[in-house]
Amino acid sequence: MVDAVVLVIVVTGARLAYALVSLYTGPARIRTRAQAIAFLVRAAGPGAVVEAAAPDGTRVTVRSAPVLPSVEVAR
Repeated sequence: MVDAVVLVIVVTGARLAYALVSLYTGPARIRTRAQAIAFLVRAAGPGAVVEAAAPDGTRVTVRSAPVLPSVEVAR
């Protein structure tokens, strides 16, 4: 039979390993999401609005700048 102390150590070790893997892979997931949003904004064109939601529920709204006619830029 498995001793209670061994069970607690195994569960705690598994949670620690999961936390360390999450910390290690987090920046890569954030960078991938940012690159995907940037691709969508470029594909949508000037003056577009892109909304994205992450699996954790956070939402991002990105608006690209409209292209102004050269007459308005010169003002």
